[in-house]
Amino acid sequence: MGAWLAALLVARAWAGCDAPVPADAIASHARAVWTAYLDVDAPTLAQARASLAASLPCAASSLSAGEAAEVHRARAVEAYADGDLEAVRRAFAALSRLDPQWHLPQIIRAPHPLAALWRDGVQRGTSPAVVSLDWTPAGGWWIDGLPGATPTVTLPAQRAFVLQVGGPDGVLRYSDHHVSDATVPWTTLWRAREQPALRARRRREIRLGTGLAGGALIATGIGLWAGGLVQADALRRDVVAPEAVLGAQARANALGGAGYATAGVGATLLAVGFAVPW
Repeated sequence: MGAWLAALLVARAWAGCDAPVPADAIASHARAVWTAYLDVDAPTLAQARASLAASLPCAASSLSAGEAAEVHRARAVEAYADGDLEAVRRAFAALSRLDPQWHLPQIIRAPHPLAALWRDGVQRGTSPAVVSLDWTPAGGWWIDGLPGATPTVTLPAQRAFVLQVGGPDGVLRYSDHHVSDATVPWTTLWRAREQPALRARRRREIRLGTGLAGGALIATGIGLWAGGLVQADALRRDVVAPEAVLGAQARANALGGAGYATAGVGATLLAVGFAVPW
């Protein structure tokens, strides 16, 4: 158990998580959001929202369908509080599909605006439309707590979803709620698919390569610049034949400019190699 937990903590480092969060704790935060909204308790709602937002990306395991439904219910009222009605419809669409027996409580039925949004969401929840991606995660993937039905990732097109992705070592690499595929941070997710050791090795290789190439270019640039100085010094000392002055001046300018440019490219390579979080 200790080794498993250590591996999980390492895998979570990229997401800024202090520790893995059990799925039932995430569902508890989601229920707290819903309850605080019904109670019109703004301070508790804000705290519960923050807890849910911080815990879902750090999920220790895939959620169940029921736990995903709790998240969608919470995100629906969060989006309503933020004035994002399209996000409300999409979250309700996912909720109605996961829990067809659930209905709005009496206190927020018509003429409450959420009632119309709920009806829209129920209609969207029946849509079979999907967005298929040409990507097969090594450790599997889950949508709303359900394992992917195909090797490649397929996302709902008309409703929100909780996307979770496993790494090649069987550890969950990514977990979050999304209104649509357009909000998925694919660059981060692509890096997260790799084991930490592989990412570290790739980072070392890139930095070694850019370091050697950048250093060589800087050295070359200094050499060219020095050649330009030699030409300029010869002109100052008047040791160049009159008929060769124009040529010497051109060479001095060309060597100096090429030296600056080459050294600049080398410095850029060094900066990219060591500053970018490969």
